[in-house]
Amino acid sequence: MKTLIKKLVKQVLWNAQLDLTRNMKYDRYTYRLLRSVLDKDSNCIDIGCHKGEILDWIIQFAPQGTHRGIEPIPYLFENLQKKYTQANIHLYPCALSNKSGNVQFTVVKNAPAYSGLRERKYAVEHPDLEKIDVELKQLDELIPVGENIRLIKLDVEGAELDVLKGSTRILKECKPYVLFEFGLGSSEYYQATPEEMFDLLNSNGLDVFTLKDWLNKTTSLSKQAFIGHYKQNSEYYFLAAPR
Repeated sequence: MKTLIKKLVKQVLWNAQLDLTRNMKYDRYTYRLLRSVLDKDSNCIDIGCHKGEILDWIIQFAPQGTHRGIEPIPYLFENLQKKYTQANIHLYPCALSNKSGNVQFTVVKNAPAYSGLRERKYAVEHPDLEKIDVELKQLDELIPVGENIRLIKLDVEGAELDVLKGSTRILKECKPYVLFEFGLGSSEYYQATPEEMFDLLNSNGLDVFTLKDWLNKTTSLSKQAFIGHYKQNSEYYFLAAPR
């Protein structure tokens, strides 16, 4: 009953466009963006698929596309397998980075959304941590050469830059839209900097926006503006869009 009430309250707030949290605002922006950029046959990748909330929207707007979900946490991956049985949905039980191999992955059992390749500070008072072995791959290895990728959603708790370093062929060839998180509290544990993130995207023909700015057709962020958002934690969810 409590779960049903929470869903109903969330739906009422969504319909009224009332954002109690920054995440709720980002969810609304993401929905609008997907509706804007995806065609029926667009191909997409959901990295950090979790429960499939974003993948559900991707399928809604691009039902004829080929979609790939990456999720290394075993029970979440198994739930995704049960949920998505369509032939055009491909799921992978691995983590992504700029190298391949086998590594330990930290699962936060009482807050799985914070799980990642490295331990970090968590927004729970007593995080229950479990180490598991996972296969590590590069996205450029998983996606066949010649497959045109329209959009990548990337949420990997700080490892976003390393994932994109392992995706440079796709970035260069496809110029996809990239929805990505990048902020203090996670990325510094991977020695990632906003300067390096901006330069990698920019060198592959992608401009960086806040979601609000892109939806309002405002100009892209300068390098200094992106760095400012990072250091001030004024935004942590961004869009890289082809020029």
